[in-house]
Amino acid sequence: MLPPKENELITRVGQGTPMGDTMRRYWIPACLASEIAEPDSPPVRVRLLGEDLVAFRDSEGRIGLIDELCPHRRVSLFFGRNEECGLRCVYHGWKYDVEGNCVDQLNEPEEHQFKHHIHITAYPTVELGGLQAIEPVCPRQGAQPRRRRHRLRLSLCRHPAARRFGRAHPHLSFRHAIPSDPAVALGIGAADGRRPHLGPDG
Repeated sequence: MLPPKENELITRVGQGTPMGDTMRRYWIPACLASEIAEPDSPPVRVRLLGEDLVAFRDSEGRIGLIDELCPHRRVSLFFGRNEECGLRCVYHGWKYDVEGNCVDQLNEPEEHQFKHHIHITAYPTVELGGLQAIEPVCPRQGAQPRRRRHRLRLSLCRHPAARRFGRAHPHLSFRHAIPSDPAVALGIGAADGRRPHLGPDG
């Protein structure tokens, strides 16, 4: 039996650990290609070496494996809408391509958009033998969203978050819009049995 120190040395695989750095030098199977067989199909969750990621196939058939959390509000992109060559967050509509670039910010006026500064972790992928593999030694990483100053608004409400999110109009339009599919609106799933995408167009 290994001493605790040596046991941790060979079992810890997070970023910056000796074993994690070693394993990230090789291609690693991530998911079955059949899980994201069709372009614009729903994304799937992938957890590799302690990292939470999502895999998706875009409109052109390219496969992306990116950080699961949108850097804007840390909402899971697993619930995102896979459309028009990108995965769009359902919270405020930020959209990311397979390389982790933010390509759209629907909640920001065109003249105030800073999407070219936003980049989330994305890994190169290859499809072999029905498996989707990644090479995590070289993630495409970039800048995080710049911090913005906000004025503090005091309220007598016992749930300040309810007030804050109630005033987030882009969030309401993306997350709480009534779907066009009646089955989705009733909460019984889409007519074709797939997990529905949430948003103004269902």
